[in-house]
Amino acid sequence: GVANVSMGDLVREEASRATALGLRLREYANAGLLVPDEDVLPLLLRRLRAADCQRGFLLDGFPRTVPQAEALDGSPAAPTAAVHVLL
Repeated sequence: GVANVSMGDLVREEASRATALGLRLREYANAGLLVPDEDVLPLLLRRLRAADCQRGFLLDGFPRTVPQAEALDGSPAAPTAAVHVLL
């Protein structure tokens, strides 16, 4: 199978940690704000480098904007094939 990568889960997990990024994510959440790309992208790319993502992954909640899609497409973690589902 392929790994299920949920941005919401990634953000919540990191926000629960006492890291600089985790503290910033908590601030965004407490203020009801979306997490900016400069924090979302490194978090996602780190997750996509994990061993379970090497055979493929399903992204949930990403990308939400054209710049996010372009950033993923330009990264070494960019998928070589995609299936798009819009619900």
